Amino acid sequence: MKRLPAVWIAVWIASALAVTGTAAIGIRIAQSASTAQAMASWPWPGRAALPDPPAADLPVDAYRSASCGCCKGWLDHIRAAGFTVRDHVVEDLEAIKLSLGVPAELASCHTATVAGYVIEGHVPVSAMQRLLKQRPEAAGIAVPGMPLGSPGMESPVGAEPYTVFSFMGDGAYRPFQRIEV
Repeated sequence: MKRLPAVWIAVWIASALAVTGTAAIGIRIAQSASTAQAMASWPWPGRAALPDPPAADLPVDAYRSASCGCCKGWLDHIRAAGFTVRDHVVEDLEAIKLSLGVPAELASCHTATVAGYVIEGHVPVSAMQRLLKQRPEAAGIAVPGMPLGSPGMESPVGAEPYTVFSFMGDGAYRPFQRIEV
C-alpha cells in the first residue's frame, strides 16, 4: 500500500469529522484554494487505499451563483441520494472553477467538491457513485453546459443524451460515462 500524503489524510479526516460537526477547523482546511489545487495534483493511486464511505459520510461542497435555479435542482438530486450538501453562494464562480482546475471546455453553472474530486455541472448521482467507488486517476468529472433532462434540468419537453467527462489536473479530459435517455 502506498503512503497517503499528509494533506489528503487531513482533508479526509476533516471531511469525516465535519459531518458530525466536531471539526469546524477541518471545514476551513477543505475549502481553501491551496488545498483544492493540491487535491488536483495528488498521486491518485493512493486514493484506492481509503475505504468507500457511504454518501452521507461524504460532504459535498457546492458553489453556485444566487440566481441559478437549476443548481438548486441538482443539489436536491444529490441530497435525495444521501449526500450531505454544504451550499455556498459565491460572487465569483469563475475563480472557484479556475482554482479547482476545471477545463473551460467542460464548464457549467455550478461546481462542487467531494472526497478530493471536483464535480462540475449537472453530473448525475450514478456518475458520482461510480467515481467514488472506482477512484480513477482524475481531478474530477464534468457535464459541460446544461443538457436538457440532466439532474436539475428536467423538462416536460424531453431530454437529450449527454456525456460525463473525467478530467485531469492538467486540463486533459476524456469520456467517463454516457447518459442515454
